[in-house]
This record gives sequence, structure tokens and C-alpha cells, in this order.
Amino acid sequence: HPWITEYISQRPDHLFAQPPKTEEPYSTPRSWHMLSDALREYGAGSREITEDMLRVITYGCVSASHGGMFLAFTRQLGNTHLLSDIIKGEAQWPSKPEERDVLYFLAQSFRGRLLHELPQDKQKLGKDGQFLAHRAKALMKDLSAISYEIAQMVISAEEDKVLPEWFMLEIVRDLPRLGAWLSRSRKRRIRMRRAWRRAGDFSAAVRFLVCLTGGFMSVTGICLAGTAMPVCTQMARFI
Repeated sequence: HPWITEYISQRPDHLFAQPPKTEEPYSTPRSWHMLSDALREYGAGSREITEDMLRVITYGCVSASHGGMFLAFTRQLGNTHLLSDIIKGEAQWPSKPEERDVLYFLAQSFRGRLLHELPQDKQKLGKDGQFLAHRAKALMKDLSAISYEIAQMVISAEEDKVLPEWFMLEIVRDLPRLGAWLSRSRKRRIRMRRAWRRAGDFSAAVRFLVCLTGGFMSVTGICLAGTAMPVCTQMARFI
């Protein structure tokens, strides 16, 4: 179905999703094909289909997060080039409260375009990339005025996908409020990594002591593991 091909061309990262731990639909090429068949069966695009029915068949085929974005995509089918027009300055972000799902979809697509078209090395930036980077900062300012949370989402580290460092530095320089949030967010991530490393070291020490005591370890022994951790980790290297 043309809706599916157009959507996946804009969000190729939504073609697959990790299988959930519970029994629920999730995105695969097969599930998108099932949704495409259902849309054709209901004549979506050629005759009217109710929003409730579209919601049911969408959430019955693909991941909930992807389904929500697809539904937002269908609401702006009257202007499939809206994001390109926004980047060119020929259109603006939708700002009405009832358009928040469309705004979220456009912001996600905008983030995807930045990740795809902005090189990690600024020296490799061409004319089109320079225009995109320049417009992106102005658009981020406009977006944060409408929804600060959605603007944060665009520049946040998501699924290990991070915007180029040079672009982030320009965001910090030109948009102080977002830059301050970004600095706090990075500090939190660093603290979390350190905490996880400490937790991992402590866990390794406890396992070592359990093995050393033949599987028996008192509560006192577990508490002492924190003190014994440096010694245990050194001893474990030689066992």
C-alpha cells in the first residue's frame, strides 16, 4: 500500500523492532505487509476509513510506538512534503494542541534526517548540509517554543544514535536553554554509567565470595563484600 511504502521511506528505522517480552504485535517486514494488505482490503486512500478502524488494524499489526507514529503520518497525508517545506522555510511546525501527534511525527522525522544527512566530520559538510545545519538551529528554536519536551527529544541520545558532536556544540552555543538541558542530561548519563560500573563490580565481588564459601554466604558476608570488593576483583584475576 502506498501509505506503507511512503512511511517506511521516511522512517526506515521503524521497519524492524526488537521482539517484546510479552505477547503483543511488533514491527517486522511481515507485519508491515499484513498492515498493507489490511489497508488495501478496507480501501484506505480510495474510500473513507474511520479513524477508530484504522487505529485497530494498525495496533493489531505493528509495535505500539511505531503504530502511533504511522497514525500521525496518515493525518498529514494531505501534505506529504510538509517536513521538506518546513526545512525550506515555506511552512511552519504545526502548533495547535490537537496536532501534537503530527508535530511529534515530524520532529522524529526531522531527527532522522539530521542523523542521516549531517556528517560526523564537519569538514565533510556540503552546501546542502550547511543549509540544513543552519536551518536546523532556527527550527529547533521554533520547536522549543511550541513544545520544549519534543525539542529535547530531537537532540537527545536515543537508541545509541547521537547527532554529530560539532552540531551539538552549536546547539549549546546558539540555544542556551536547550544547551543547559543537554549538559545536565549528559552529566546524568555519566553518573548512571559510573553507578552501573560500580554495581557490576559489586555484583562480581559478591559472586566471587559466594563461590569462595561454597555457595553459603550470610547477610553480614554480603555487606562485607563492599569492603572486600577491591581485594576480590584483584584475586579473581588470578583464579
